[in-house]
Amino acid sequence: LTNIRRDLRRSEDRFRALFDGLEVGVVVQDADNRILLTNPAAARTLGLRDDELRGLLSSDPRWQLVREDGRPFEPDQVPSVVAARERRSVRNVVVGTRLPHVGSRMWEVTATPQLGPDGALQHVIVTFVDVTERKQAEAALRASERRLSLAISATSDAVWEVDYQTGAAYYSPRWFEMLGCSPDLPMTVDTWRSLCHPDDVEPTLERIRIALENEEQSAYEVEFRMKRADGTW
Repeated sequence: LTNIRRDLRRSEDRFRALFDGLEVGVVVQDADNRILLTNPAAARTLGLRDDELRGLLSSDPRWQLVREDGRPFEPDQVPSVVAARERRSVRNVVVGTRLPHVGSRMWEVTATPQLGPDGALQHVIVTFVDVTERKQAEAALRASERRLSLAISATSDAVWEVDYQTGAAYYSPRWFEMLGCSPDLPMTVDTWRSLCHPDDVEPTLERIRIALENEEQSAYEVEFRMKRADGTW
């Protein structure tokens, strides 16, 4: 019996060391959705001590939980509540909060129910990662792309972009208008070669190559003729 107790204590110590050392926030809740246990990463992320978190409900209105689009989370739709009610994992849900002591933060939350041999809910393990900076960067990128789209649509110039590492290309609608062809036309390098005047293909590609190899050059200028759908240049 003594050996069993010693082995159990060692196992619990190893679990606690692993639990406390995780950089991901972890919260263990009981079947009634009350917090039983948190690790230091969770306490840091939530801005409260372990003893302050213990006993709180994840659906407590004081959390001011919101969805990614800013709409309030209904108490019965909080990931841990859904996981407990439906006995299934709820993964990678973006949850925001507006707590005064934390500020506006966004977390990616996964809630996993733990069931007993009889299928009864024992507890729910909730993990969360702070994704505030990532979501802010994504929002800034979307805003930048919207501004670029507006700028492109407002100009009479044809805009194109090619990723020489992946081969992906973008051509603005104005490009197809100038050529008098359908925007459904796949504008690949081969298509460009077939439409470019034979005398201009190699000089144009050479000019682009020189520009790409010159790290100090941020822009280049080149003229080439393209064949329109009506056969004119």
